Amino acid sequence: MEKENGVYEVFGGRKLSGSVKIESAKNAVLPIIAASVLIDGETVIKNCPKLSDVFNMLAIIKSFGAKAVFCGEDLYIDCKNLHFTKIDENLTSLIRSSVFNLAPVFSRFNKVDFAFPGGCKIGDRPIDMHVKVLSSLGAKFTGEKDRIIAEKFYKKRDKIRLKTKSVGATENAIMGSVLGSGETYIFNPAREPEIVDLSNFLNRAGAKISGAGSEIIKVEGVKRLSSVEYKPVSDRIEAATFILAALATGGELEIKVKDTENLAAFIDKISNNACNITIKSDIMYIKSGKVIRPFSFRTLPYPFFPTDLQSQTAALLCLSDGKSLIEERVFS
Repeated sequence: MEKENGVYEVFGGRKLSGSVKIESAKNAVLPIIAASVLIDGETVIKNCPKLSDVFNMLAIIKSFGAKAVFCGEDLYIDCKNLHFTKIDENLTSLIRSSVFNLAPVFSRFNKVDFAFPGGCKIGDRPIDMHVKVLSSLGAKFTGEKDRIIAEKFYKKRDKIRLKTKSVGATENAIMGSVLGSGETYIFNPAREPEIVDLSNFLNRAGAKISGAGSEIIKVEGVKRLSSVEYKPVSDRIEAATFILAALATGGELEIKVKDTENLAAFIDKISNNACNITIKSDIMYIKSGKVIRPFSFRTLPYPFFPTDLQSQTAALLCLSDGKSLIEERVFS
C-alpha cells in the first residue's frame, strides 16, 4: 500500500500473515478518559491508542482545565485543578462518545451544559437514556434546543432502571454514582467487557463498585477518588478485525492479545467454519482453513456476537461456498 498526494493505492492479491500486538480498547479508553474528571489527581492510562477519538475526548476535558500528555505509549492526565465550562458543540460534534462526559461533569461540578453529540450515524442513536440517568442522579433541566443544561436539585435516587441494555447509559450511571454517600443499584445494565473495565479502573482509584458484568450493579458512594495507573482491556474488535482480514486473504497470524474470553461468541463462529485458532497464554495463533463454510449469525448485546463485527464478517462471508444469513438486532 502506498500513499501519494493524500490518496491510498492498494495492491491486493497477497496473504495477510505475521504478528500483531493489539492495543487497549478504544471503547474502554474513552469512558476512562471521561471518568478521569472524577479523580482529584493524576490518571495514567497504559498502552493508550493514539486515535482521533482519543484526542477529541482529551480536547473536551482540557476545556475544563485538565492537562494531558503522552509519554511513549502511556497517557498522563491531571485533573486536580478544573473549572466548570459548557461543552462546546465544536467539540461534541466530532465524537459520539462525548456523551460519556455528562455524568462525570455533573458529578464533579453539580451542573452540566452539554451540546448534543455527533459522531457515527448508525440508525437511531438517541440520548434520552443518558438524560434519564442524569435525572436519577438529581438533575433538574432547563430547556434549550440541541443542548442539555442541568443543575443538581434533587437527592440522588438509590435505584436506576435502564429500559434497554445501553452501554453508554450504564457507564454514565456508574460514573455518576461513585462520588457521594449512600448506595446506588443499577438494574438491567449492559454487560460488555468495557463496562467491567471501567468499574475496575474506578475501583483501583478507590471506588466501591460490584456486580459489573451481571444483571445488577451496586455502587457504594465514596468521598474521593485518588490518583491511579491502569492498563485497559485489549481491543476485542481490533483483534477480530485482524483475524477476519487474515482469513479473507488465506493468511496466518499471531495475535498478541489479552482477555481472549471476551471474543468467545466470535471465535466460536469463526473457528467452526473458517479457520483453526489456538490460544496459548496471551497469544492467539490463526491458520486459515482450506474452505470458508457459510454460516449465519445474529448480532446482540454482549456476550453474543458483536454488532461492531457485523460488516467485516459479512465481507468474509462473500468468499464462502454458499449462502449465509446475517440478522442485525442492535442497530436499526
